Amino acid sequence: MVTHYNEAARSSGLTTEQAHAVVGDLIGPEPPAAELSGPEFYNFDIAAIGLGFHHFEDPPLAVKRLGERLKAETGVLVIVDFLPFEHNPDAAAQHNHGHGHEHSHSHQEGQQVRSAQHTIKHNGFTAAGIQHLFASAGLTEDFAFDVLPEPAVFDFPEGRKERTLFIAKARKGPTFWNKVKTWVNGSLDAIGGQVQVDRADEGGLPAFAPRRDVDGDGAAVFQPRRGVADVDGEDGDGGTGVRAFQPRRDVT
Repeated sequence: MVTHYNEAARSSGLTTEQAHAVVGDLIGPEPPAAELSGPEFYNFDIAAIGLGFHHFEDPPLAVKRLGERLKAETGVLVIVDFLPFEHNPDAAAQHNHGHGHEHSHSHQEGQQVRSAQHTIKHNGFTAAGIQHLFASAGLTEDFAFDVLPEPAVFDFPEGRKERTLFIAKARKGPTFWNKVKTWVNGSLDAIGGQVQVDRADEGGLPAFAPRRDVDGDGAAVFQPRRGVADVDGEDGDGGTGVRAFQPRRDVT
């Protein structure tokens, strides 16, 4: 299947950077193989599971492993699968061996269907269950769970079955480091909105004065000491990314 996919992609004029499939196991009990650990297997915009989730032995592990491969803050996981359904893996066997072989399907075909049915590990999923799986894997943003109006229809040896489909998605939340950077940038933006360049201090670095009183009583007027720490470290003074301040006058 993977070979045919890659051949079709190449024949369509797509490069390997645009479309390429590989075979690998990301959801087994053992850590993924080393050949799946390169940077090209991380920071995906989207990962999708189409009608295979109920076959997974360990859905929480699968969601966690796929979530790890997504971009922080923007990567999305999509799952298409079934709402809870009744499943009896022995029904096909009872159907075949309780009757003669005058049916249109062969004994071999019945064996194949029974084999496939025994790979079903979960009888569907609820919205609450999927949301919990997503949240536990750090996929905490923009959760949605939509039920499709038309059922999927399957012809099993024991008869025709209908199953209701859903499409669920969630976006990966920010990492701890992303949260820290957002907080720092927001703090600097807030400070920048209250101060303006006034003069240069003794070291030739800009000093800042408030555009207005911080608390309305004139009690706090500060200037940044950028030599203590600066955001990008580009002024060569060993900045750490955090600004420190000293008062221009005694605030009391």
